[in-house]
Amino acid sequence: MRQAGAFANPELSLEGDELRSDSRTEAIRLIQPLDISGKRRARTAVAEAGRDRTDATLAARRVELRIAVASAFVGLQEAEALERLAQQKVDVFNEFRGAVSRRVEAGKVSPIEREKVGSEASLALIESQDAAQRTALARRRLAGLWGRAEAPDFSHLSGPFGEPAALPDRQALLQGMPQRPEYLARQQAIREQEARLELERARRFADVTLAAGVKRIHQPPSTGQSAQNTLMVSVGIPLPLLDRNQGNIYEATQQVDRARLEADATRNQLQLRTLELLDGVALAGQELRSLRDQVLPASRETVRAVMKGYELGKFSYLEALDAQRNYFRNEALYIAAAARYERLKNEMLEIAATPTSQQWDAQ
Repeated sequence: MRQAGAFANPELSLEGDELRSDSRTEAIRLIQPLDISGKRRARTAVAEAGRDRTDATLAARRVELRIAVASAFVGLQEAEALERLAQQKVDVFNEFRGAVSRRVEAGKVSPIEREKVGSEASLALIESQDAAQRTALARRRLAGLWGRAEAPDFSHLSGPFGEPAALPDRQALLQGMPQRPEYLARQQAIREQEARLELERARRFADVTLAAGVKRIHQPPSTGQSAQNTLMVSVGIPLPLLDRNQGNIYEATQQVDRARLEADATRNQLQLRTLELLDGVALAGQELRSLRDQVLPASRETVRAVMKGYELGKFSYLEALDAQRNYFRNEALYIAAAARYERLKNEMLEIAATPTSQQWDAQ
């Protein structure tokens, strides 16, 4: 801003004629360019628009960073939930192995079933170890967003996960889109290019130069006259006959049109993404509630009934194993649905610029 509004530097000119003769002439002039076409004002407008565009772009980057942090937060929540599920699977298969062993010792089933369930328990242990590694990786990924990837300084998270929330009003969300920093950055880019166009138009006319100085004329000694000082004033007016900056004006005009097209494209993209988020959050919430209220309770009840029936000899080993696998598959689906819902919800709330009802903490 300060540089754009600076005045042009003056020029000091020293002149001399016939320096070795007694009738030499010396002159000193101060030349100052004068902006009469508004170039200084146009440069200031360009600088102001560029500053505002930079501020809006920085705000958009902050939004992207907050969304990335929220996504990494949810990623760690998902990894921790899957790790707990994997450990639960280990415990369940160990209990299942005990139930099979009792039936083998009672002579009701073949010892091969004990070997089979032992293999399942070993696979569950491997999955648990893999889930623990994935959790550590997700923790480092989240900590890396604030520069602590090598040594995360928290052990667990607390925050909403898989809790459906009330959705913002669709119309209000769309009406607030012009205030999105991404769109504001595009609007400021239009303003900057328009200011550049005005600057190029002002450059059609070169600066007028005003010069003032003193000219000293020496007289030969034979004349008996002393040197005389004469005041000099001149004005230089460039004539825009051959170069009127047409090429730069045309290019600046094209840049204005391009900035407007990019703003329209950004507006359409933001509107589409907003609608996608609204629909995605609604669908993800429905899926989440269906899994939580219908699928998982039925799976848990099925596992309890089948395991009890297996010990009584009413169900086979394969039926018991299939019930447990189905239960853990549904639990994993619920965790994935919860993570998907949270990511969409967080991005939507960021777009809506409304704070969440609960705080997230890393402890």
